[in-house]
Parts: sequence; structure tokens; C-alpha cells
Amino acid sequence: MTTQLNLALVLMLAVLAAPGFAQEQAATDDPAAATTDTAAEPAPPIDVLFTIQNNSGVMLMDFLTSVPDSGIWGADMLGGGVVSPGSNATVRTSVLPDACEVSLRMVMADGSEREGAVDLCLQDFYVVE
Repeated sequence: MTTQLNLALVLMLAVLAAPGFAQEQAATDDPAAATTDTAAEPAPPIDVLFTIQNNSGVMLMDFLTSVPDSGIWGADMLGGGVVSPGSNATVRTSVLPDACEVSLRMVMADGSEREGAVDLCLQDFYVVE
């Protein structure tokens, strides 16, 4: 359930940040049918299986995602689980085709935090160093 809430937040923010979300609709040949205040329809989300490989020497406690530069972090994608050093975990998420880039925040067992970014349309894994 927590992962679903996180995905919903990421998708909502991605839709709002997507290029063309608030652009005006192109005029048609029929001026009566033309509208200028209708937002473009966003493309449907793409389901992605994403693998997190922990190559650090510290247990990974939380793995959070965000729309780049939003400062709003979703819930822990590990759903309360952990990833031991040398291990990996696979999570399911969804992204919009024109908003695949996500920011990452990893919270480690020693209290340290690491950040990164990934384009989930091009890459289906992330290595925590």
C-alpha cells in the first residue's frame, strides 16, 4: 500500500511537471471546434520493474523517489524492508513516457543519506555505492 501511495505521488507530480501539460491545444481547420484552454492529454504511464543493488558496506533502510527539483519525497519504495550490503531488491513503479527522470534518496542504517537520479525509461537499475 505504501508503495502504491508513493507511485501515485510520483505520477501526479510527473504529470504536473510534464512538458506540454499546460500548453494550449493546437487550433484546427474548424475555428468553431478550436479551443485554447484545454490541457494536452498526458500519455499513459509505463510500468517499470526497477532493481536496487546495494554495493555499499551499509544496510539500505529507505529508498525514496521524487520528481526532479520538487523537494517532495514519496514513501519508502522498500515498503519497510531493507537491502543488505551486496544484495538487491526489485520494486515496481510507473512513470510517464515524457517524465521518466526521477531523483533518488537513500537512507542508510548508519544515518547517512545519499542522493542520485535515474531515467527509468532508459535504465531499470540503480547501484548504491
